Amino acid sequence: MGAADRIVQAQDGVADLRLDSLDHLWELTGHFAQDPGFVFRGHASSEWSLETTLERHLRRIGCEPPYPADAYARHYWNFLRTLRGRVPCTPPAEGFDDAIWALGQHHGLATPLLDWTHSIYVALYFAFADDAPPATGECAVWALHTEGFRAQMDLHNHGKDYEAQFAFVDPYTDQNPRLLSQAAIFTRQPLGFDLAQWAREHFAGERLTYLYRIQLPFSERLRALAHLRLMNISGASVFPDLLGASLASNEWLELTYRPGPREAASWPARYPVPAPTRASTTAHE
Repeated sequence: MGAADRIVQAQDGVADLRLDSLDHLWELTGHFAQDPGFVFRGHASSEWSLETTLERHLRRIGCEPPYPADAYARHYWNFLRTLRGRVPCTPPAEGFDDAIWALGQHHGLATPLLDWTHSIYVALYFAFADDAPPATGECAVWALHTEGFRAQMDLHNHGKDYEAQFAFVDPYTDQNPRLLSQAAIFTRQPLGFDLAQWAREHFAGERLTYLYRIQLPFSERLRALAHLRLMNISGASVFPDLLGASLASNEWLELTYRPGPREAASWPARYPVPAPTRASTTAHE
């Protein structure tokens, strides 16, 4: 089945594709290259829903829907207060709340944001970065059409308070270098929100696809990471800090000594590590 055959499986604006190999994904990238309106998100398990870390955290600590009405605002103001003295927090002309959520998103804060990227390859990296096999045996890449969603978001958000809105967040801030390295953009959604179901309701009857879930076998993980490394996509590129250096080194080790046609034992002989010299120490003797 070719890429064109896979694109027509939409129902109410949502398509669920199960691909047999990475080669089929390469075919699909041509479709997305023709429409720059898509953004992407990688999931280590195909069974994960499009759920925010704030909602997952509330459930983990014992809260179940309907969530406390003040949880959203209290969490925001607690974070904002504890930021004092740690980073400059000069409010921009607009979008200050979104900028604060975005800053916390990449530093461990449970937020109402979902990370997306303009690069399907960065999303693919996040889908395969974890070496723990998912229970389903499949990872997933989600693709969302920004312009199609914006029109429906405007209708959805009319007359709603900030915490009840579903919106894109593209903050202007110089405190978050990962935004640049990951070509990142966010969606902000209310608590108890089901993004995929929302899409089906708002695109009911649509034959065009505005939201894709693309499932890929976990068995393609090392192959995917090896291809992405040739594109300069690794832990070092998506995390421009010490974490990225550590992740990239771990990935290199795994790719170098993975089972396969190349025997790991032959690598040290072929590419010997230079022995340390005494140049730096003898200079002072």
